[in-house]
Amino acid sequence: MAGSHRRQPLTHPYGRGQFLTAKRAKWFAWSGAIFIVAGIAAAVFVVSLQARDADVRAHGRPVVATAISRGDGIGLAFHTDAGKRVIAPEPRKSGIGDPSIGDRVRIRYDPRHPTDVVLDVDSTARDITLWIVALKLLLGGAVLLVAGLWRLRRARHATGG
Repeated sequence: MAGSHRRQPLTHPYGRGQFLTAKRAKWFAWSGAIFIVAGIAAAVFVVSLQARDADVRAHGRPVVATAISRGDGIGLAFHTDAGKRVIAPEPRKSGIGDPSIGDRVRIRYDPRHPTDVVLDVDSTARDITLWIVALKLLLGGAVLLVAGLWRLRRARHATGG
């Protein structure tokens, strides 16, 4: 008969009952909430990283450092304005390749904490990548949360509860 098509429930592709059961819907909702919290934490991390880098770039002293070998990786050796020799750990997540031993690298250091350094390079690529991660966690979490809550609400209305 024309017009008598009923909407079919979401089913498993292999015909084993409903795909998004109440148990799975709860899992979707909880997972979505966890992803959203992780996305917020990632966003806070990115903002704090950008603020720290901006502070060191604005108030730090420019200097050229030499990449040296340390027991735990590569270090950056330089002299402060006061003539003190400092070996700072190489900043991670710089957005550029790791310097090789002996490379000369432009950095800025915090005069209050000379081992707190940032590479004097553009970190836009790093920041965009980290923001994409935070947004994916937030949006993916929102999709899972909404799908789970929607299915749980449908199940509650279907049972009259």
